[in-house]
Amino acid sequence: MSWRALSAGVDDPRWREPAAAVFYGVTSTALAFINKAVLSSYDFNLPFLIMTLQVRDVLLRLQPALPDHDAAVSSLWVLTRWGVVSLPPYTLAAGWSFKWPSLFCAMHGVLSLYALSGLNIPMYGTLKRCTPLVNLLLSVVLLKKGVPSCLLTSSILLITAGCIIAAVGDLAYDAYAYTLGMMSVLAQGLYQSLVQYHAEQQKMSSSRILQLNSYNTLWPMVFFSVVVGEPRQALNSPHWRGAQQPSLER
Repeated sequence: MSWRALSAGVDDPRWREPAAAVFYGVTSTALAFINKAVLSSYDFNLPFLIMTLQVRDVLLRLQPALPDHDAAVSSLWVLTRWGVVSLPPYTLAAGWSFKWPSLFCAMHGVLSLYALSGLNIPMYGTLKRCTPLVNLLLSVVLLKKGVPSCLLTSSILLITAGCIIAAVGDLAYDAYAYTLGMMSVLAQGLYQSLVQYHAEQQKMSSSRILQLNSYNTLWPMVFFSVVVGEPRQALNSPHWRGAQQPSLER
């Protein structure tokens, strides 16, 4: 099958949006379980370092520093070289113009990890369901869009009310974790609203947005990770030492 035929199939509206919704649901749920396992089961509660490693991996997949070595694992870079995805090079001017979305993207990532360390996965997922209400308010206040229909507004309010009821009934209520979780919801809403604004004004693709976010947030994440001493904590982790021990014995 040619890339042209494949692209035509992807653009088919009959299955594109449902497929995107299913893919988002699966990946977001899987990521919550993976992050919770890393934070709790492996006692690796180092949000800045985790975000640094994740952003670094994204950059390698977007534009590898060593193309001959990393191209095999860099799907987006390969698609760019083949002309399937159009991804211009990163520039300081482009990065600066996207500074506010990147700031709230970084805040959302770090705050979510801090909140997840103190919440169980069902309550974390429930808390994240408050994001549509934030997006609704910001679309009217920040993006100057019209007030949504009564049906949509009532649906979002009903979901939010369910989230509040679930939080009140949480037997393991952690006020600190819930506060950070609500801050992450606010940061996510601001990020999504700003991304929508930039996408509409500058016609940005999702790959371009991912590229700008990754470059803009990498070094701040490295800086704060070092400042709070997370690399040292990682090296002192028993899981890290256990992983290193077999290689030392060889």
